[in-house]
Amino acid sequence: MNYPGGEVLFTGANVHQVAPKDHDKAWQIEYNFLTARHQENITIAYSNGDTETISNTGRDPVTGERIPLEVEPWDYLWYQFVSKVHEDEDGNKTVQKGIKSFHVAQVYERGQFNDFDIHAPTEEPVG
Repeated sequence: MNYPGGEVLFTGANVHQVAPKDHDKAWQIEYNFLTARHQENITIAYSNGDTETISNTGRDPVTGERIPLEVEPWDYLWYQFVSKVHEDEDGNKTVQKGIKSFHVAQVYERGQFNDFDIHAPTEEPVG
C-alpha cells in the first residue's frame, strides 16, 4: 500500500537474532509504523459545544479571509479563541466566540522512507 508523504509514522523496531544457519548469524527485524490520512476537512469544537468544519483553511483574524493550513496528519493543531461583542441595529449585544489564531506544532521529525533501506521480506511474516 502506498502512502503520501507525512502519513506514516515510524514507532520503533524489534530486532531478534534467530537460530544461526551454518554458523552465520541471522537477524529478524520487525519495523512498526502507524498510518493516518490527510484530512480534507478539519472540525473545530468550541467550549459551548458548537462545532465548525473548515476545509484545511483558517480565517485571518484581521481580514477574515481564508488562509491555507498546512497540517500533516501527525502534527498538533491548536487554536487561540477570542470573544467578540456584536451589537445589532437595536442596540442588543451578543457575545460570539471565534478563532483568533491557528497554531501548528510539528511533533515528529520528518524523514524519507528510503532512509530505512528496507527490502522486500524473504519469507511471509509470521502472525
